[in-house]
Amino acid sequence: MPSIFSLTALMLSAVLLSGCTAKQAIKTPVNILGALFGYTPPPPQTTMLEELNQAYEMCKASGGGEECVQEAYQTAQQAKGITPKALPKGTVIVREVKETTGEKTPAQTAGEKSP
Repeated sequence: MPSIFSLTALMLSAVLLSGCTAKQAIKTPVNILGALFGYTPPPPQTTMLEELNQAYEMCKASGGGEECVQEAYQTAQQAKGITPKALPKGTVIVREVKETTGEKTPAQTAGEKSP
């Protein structure tokens, strides 16, 4: 049975011979030990935009039409675990509001009496 010293020397020589940088030299033994004991790294995290693009391209490649946008959005929502927000009930009234600068318009000054 090989000793711990010989295993360590073997791993160290493999790292040195591979010509890795300092950060990679630290990661390589960890990766080797992880592979020996069955560790699999988690899948890379993607953004919502990447999920949307991937789902849209898959839909287009399968011959989808205009509905691909909605399908891609639903697929990306499910992949990211985002629940759709409930729409508020009622009526929305949009009003145009003009900002005032404190100055009076000519129409306002015409209605005032001079002292």
